[in-house]
Amino acid sequence: MNRVLHLIRGDWRQITRDPMLMLTLLAPVILFFFVRFVTPYAAELARVHLQLDLTVYYDSFLSFMILLIPLMLGMMSGFVMLDERDENVISYYAVTPLTKQGYFLYRLAVPLLMSILFTFFLLAYGGLAPIHITQIAILLPVTALEAPLLTLFLVGFAANKVEGLALSKAAGLIVFAPVLIYFLPMPWQLFVGILPSYWVSKTLLVGLEQGASASFIYAFIGLLVHLLVIRDLLRRFIAKLD
Repeated sequence: MNRVLHLIRGDWRQITRDPMLMLTLLAPVILFFFVRFVTPYAAELARVHLQLDLTVYYDSFLSFMILLIPLMLGMMSGFVMLDERDENVISYYAVTPLTKQGYFLYRLAVPLLMSILFTFFLLAYGGLAPIHITQIAILLPVTALEAPLLTLFLVGFAANKVEGLALSKAAGLIVFAPVLIYFLPMPWQLFVGILPSYWVSKTLLVGLEQGASASFIYAFIGLLVHLLVIRDLLRRFIAKLD
């Protein structure tokens, strides 16, 4: 426990010294307030002045927003790991009681748990769509796995923090998965299933339209897809360290 607290204190010092990391940490909170207060206000303005009903797009909009939370938290963890790899800190942890496996577990668990927390508040209190607690419970695991997946994507393919910044922008394209869901009919949508984020959006949208039980199969497939991709990315990252 003391070793984990030591890592947490070190992370906090590093994040508070780096404005980009601090902004990334605060971004889910800003996102929640944007969804909860700004979005309904903008929808009301559109209704009054443009006679345009934006509420019919709330489901699609929410499917974008829940992907942004693990994206931002995964990127934050990835940037920290890139710094530690460049400074050879990971090799230090490998010979401590924490071990390399403990280090990896901590680095992947932190963004995952934070994603669960922030995503829960966004879904339960964001106010865009009435979501039953059962549907939230089904959606949270597959959504939260996006965070460690994106962390490993960043550290597995980026040679340094500059490359990591470029890759983080490319990873931002995952939020376009919900667009494909709207424009592609079944079964053509399934070709988009190679994107793990597709299963997050599909689970949410099916749950809102047909209920939690109908979305379970999409969440289950999404879990398998995420775990397989995470396994391959973790192997790639470990190989780069060795």
